[in-house]
Amino acid sequence: MLFKLDEISKYLKGTVGGVFHIGAHHGQELDTYRKLNINNMIFFEPMANSYLTLNQMIDKSDTRDLNIRCENIALGHRDAMKKMYVETANQGQSCSLLKPKEHLKLYPHITFDTEQEVSQTFLDKYVEDNGVDLSNFNLINI
Repeated sequence: MLFKLDEISKYLKGTVGGVFHIGAHHGQELDTYRKLNINNMIFFEPMANSYLTLNQMIDKSDTRDLNIRCENIALGHRDAMKKMYVETANQGQSCSLLKPKEHLKLYPHITFDTEQEVSQTFLDKYVEDNGVDLSNFNLINI
């Protein structure tokens, strides 16, 4: 089930202080986060091309008042190099560490044409290694 971010904010009574966005793609949610007064954001995007576009989009935006980080890494259960299944028909929005199965049935026009090796770590280690203050974050968007 998909939820709209403004609905989540209402459920949390508007107290979203920060978000870990896992699989950020091009950062399409940045404007929504800003409208919801979310000031702390960490975008995780393991795909090199999408990560480049994500950084360019954030560079073009007025984000001086925000605490934003972009990380070119996947999150999983351990540190490793992982195989990412890559598609281009959906602009890379459906790339996955998991081998596609149901996705191929539901969206047959989206095919996974190549694979790319990506670096993976786990969230707890990332937080510890980067001195992230968890009191500033209370939403994970995957």
